[in-house]
Amino acid sequence: MRPIYRCDIARAAAASCQLPPKCPAPEVVPAPGPIGLIRHLLDLGQLRELIQVGRIGTPIIDVTWDGGPTFAKKVATVAEAFAKPVAFHDCSGPVTLAVSTHLAMACPNVVEQEITRGFYYGWYHGCVDQLPPLENGFIRPPEGHGLGLSLAADILTRPDAILRTTEA
Repeated sequence: MRPIYRCDIARAAAASCQLPPKCPAPEVVPAPGPIGLIRHLLDLGQLRELIQVGRIGTPIIDVTWDGGPTFAKKVATVAEAFAKPVAFHDCSGPVTLAVSTHLAMACPNVVEQEITRGFYYGWYHGCVDQLPPLENGFIRPPEGHGLGLSLAADILTRPDAILRTTEA
């Protein structure tokens, strides 16, 4: 199984189920078998149907870009109903990683919590007071209240901070 990130392969999976694709692509490329799918290419009904007919082996969800933690939990529940694993993806920041890690603890079918090592061991540490700890290849939520982390005290006053405000 391999994760996919290209719209044409997602369209091929959708086409195999006669589902209306959500993203335009000039041609449909046949998918060779079950694939890992980033959820934001499909809605929950399409995802359920693709899992049901065996075209998706593992939904991969980013809680920041794919509808938030509530929607990510719904996707995990649909996958669980069909005895499929789910993976949570992180490339968005340390708060997303903490949310995903907490959510993974509540979903029995999570097969992995993806991380970006360069971010985890790099800039993530400058944004929060602690990260979900990695120990022997396993991740767990940080200890403490709420998500178990706080934004760094200087996050809004650092020279590299970019603040945008809008007025209604």
